[in-house]
Amino acid sequence: MKTSTYETNRTMKHLAKFFDAAIAAFAVLTTGTTVVSAATEATLSSISVSTGAITPTFVAGTTSYASAAAVEATATTVSATASLPTSSVQFRIAGGTYTSATTGSGSATFDIVEGANTVDVLVTDQDGVTTGTYSVVVDRGGSMGIAAVDPTDATLSEISGSNLTALDPVFDAATTAYKSIVENAVASTTISAVTTQIDATISISVDGVALTDPAASIPLKVGSTSVVITVVSPDTTVSNTYSLTIYRAPEFPTIPLTCPTLECSINLHAGEGSLNIKDVTAPAGSVDVPFYGFGVNGADVGLAGSAASTIKVKLGTVITFNLSESVPGAVSLSFPSISNASVTGNSGTFQVTADKVGTMIYEPGSNPSAPRQIAMGLVGVLIVVPADCETGLCAYDPAVTYADEAVVATTDIDAEFAANPAAFDMGYFGQSRNPDGSPRQVYHLINGKAYPDTDLINVRPTDNLLIRSVNAGVSDKTMGLLGMQQTLLARNASLYTNAQTFVAPLVGPGETADISIAVSECATMGQQYSLMDQGRAMNHGTANGFGGAMTFLNVWATAAAPDTCIPDVPGPPPTPETTTTTSTTTIAPETTISPVTTVAPTTTIYIPVTTNPGGGGEPEPETKSTVAKSSTTVAAAPPIALPSRGSAVRIITDVKIQLTKTGMSFSTKAPSYSVNPISRYKFTISTKSGRIFRQGTVKSSAPLKLSTWKTRNLSVGTYTLSVYALTSTGKVIEVFTETIDVKVDTNKALTVDQQLTPRAITPKVIIHASGIFQK
Repeated sequence: MKTSTYETNRTMKHLAKFFDAAIAAFAVLTTGTTVVSAATEATLSSISVSTGAITPTFVAGTTSYASAAAVEATATTVSATASLPTSSVQFRIAGGTYTSATTGSGSATFDIVEGANTVDVLVTDQDGVTTGTYSVVVDRGGSMGIAAVDPTDATLSEISGSNLTALDPVFDAATTAYKSIVENAVASTTISAVTTQIDATISISVDGVALTDPAASIPLKVGSTSVVITVVSPDTTVSNTYSLTIYRAPEFPTIPLTCPTLECSINLHAGEGSLNIKDVTAPAGSVDVPFYGFGVNGADVGLAGSAASTIKVKLGTVITFNLSESVPGAVSLSFPSISNASVTGNSGTFQVTADKVGTMIYEPGSNPSAPRQIAMGLVGVLIVVPADCETGLCAYDPAVTYADEAVVATTDIDAEFAANPAAFDMGYFGQSRNPDGSPRQVYHLINGKAYPDTDLINVRPTDNLLIRSVNAGVSDKTMGLLGMQQTLLARNASLYTNAQTFVAPLVGPGETADISIAVSECATMGQQYSLMDQGRAMNHGTANGFGGAMTFLNVWATAAAPDTCIPDVPGPPPTPETTTTTSTTTIAPETTISPVTTVAPTTTIYIPVTTNPGGGGEPEPETKSTVAKSSTTVAAAPPIALPSRGSAVRIITDVKIQLTKTGMSFSTKAPSYSVNPISRYKFTISTKSGRIFRQGTVKSSAPLKLSTWKTRNLSVGTYTLSVYALTSTGKVIEVFTETIDVKVDTNKALTVDQQLTPRAITPKVIIHASGIFQK
């Protein structure tokens, strides 16, 4: 066993004193003369405080200590024992006067105040010259952070971890559940847990497995890792557990450049592959389906949208394709969106200049086998970004970058056709049943996978996601994103002058679309938005249940949503204060109605920007919008003054007119009329072309105002607002029409060009005339 230098020196001193004492005793016995020892020491062998343990653990060579005392403790007793029984000890507090010396050991009691109280212990050797001083700081009330000793305390004073973000919530010993969110690059951590009591013990388990070494590195998987820290009190009678859930972010979607330079050589192989698709109608629960696909630079072949067949370069890149093939029939290459002058080559080598920016496809060219090869999935994705796009995460404007970028390519695989593509009658491709009526399976895929095997698209709140939508199948696709809007930037690598907004944009076979999506800042961890083909049943063939071309945007929240979040569907704004004036008019058949007039201050409504909310098809030109925001503020017009519900509206109906010739004059009977109380109002908002953009009914008990119409999806354009009164007998009275221009100001906020003015309403009287002209 090793012995420290300090212990060795101390032992030698005691041996010297022993020999000195022996010599002195021998001298007394033989001569009666006392011999004085020359060795000296002024150290303590122990020190203690009555109100709490000292820290650190006592060592004679350590002279400074601390101790915690409860706030209720008004006095403390400090005891000390000298290393040599012949030495003396004295005590003082706060630099005052030392107590009387006591030999060997002693103690002293002092009054203490809240906070720090410094007690000094003076040790004096028997020679009266050699001294040593020890000090103990007694912290009454814990204001210095010195924890009082509690043998039943099983709490922690700190939890931390390497590479972790700040704990949520902020650490408090009484709080036992925490979380921390880290980026994908953080693959491991080491947990540090400090017990409140020095003699308490801890153990750590990760996902239910105990760590043999609490200081060991903990691997973090994508998603959540559960860390449980168990604390046992010094007397082992009490235990407590703290949980820390560490969320490691996934990789957010990006598409790497295939070629970093403007000269690029790509080895491209067209070959056969096989997909395993879950299918509840199959005996094994899944089925293997063959396909044709491309593989870039030695990668296994994959369908459109897979990493294996996706090519991404910068504008102006000259690509040399070295094509090889192992599929039936000859394979050539076609680039429908690239100009003919930029494509040269033959069946083995092609040279293509990326002469335009956008998302495109490449596929077999004009040869007899091409249609069947394409139907088997032989289509790839070619992406060209601006040459000066530094991050590579650009669509058309190099100054506009995106946080995430993903290909969403759809493919239709007909299982019966795939089993025998050469002999299959293409007239039946994609049909749900065979000519004899038996069911067939047609699989609809995203990036070569069918739900539930499709890959999630991970996003964060406030992310701007760029989706490169590609229809590599043979049927129309309307990829709807439920709960979010899609801003269409371009089709077939042709940029729109004004971006257009959809819920489900239509993309035809062989077409592409570049789409941006703004993820709401109010999205929360784990929230998912389904992205699926809304034009087809979401199953496989005749099987019920979800499947096919569907995936999800998966929200990975790195921070709590701000307090300023507004809901996706805003509720009605607060009712404004109103000033009402009332006038009463005696109504005759030939008079008009003077209704209640209401004036209210300007209010604010939130209108998410979109156009053509109905789904597929091209949007109308007048509904184009360049606003890329999920919601924006629009100044609402004051309420329109309308007669209140139940107003005595007299409408002349079914007038009986009889004309009798009396000389040169005519006479008529007085017309009859009926009373038709107004029950409610109907409104419509239509575009210039007459398409109804929004309509609804409102009770006439309150003023009619824009903010109550839930004008979600209103966007830039010119609209006609029409209001009709509906009577209790079913009559419809046109009240008024007005044109509304919605524009974009310099701050990219939607504004109503003019406000609707409160006015008296004069309903049009509907006259149904009938009668006889008599000579």
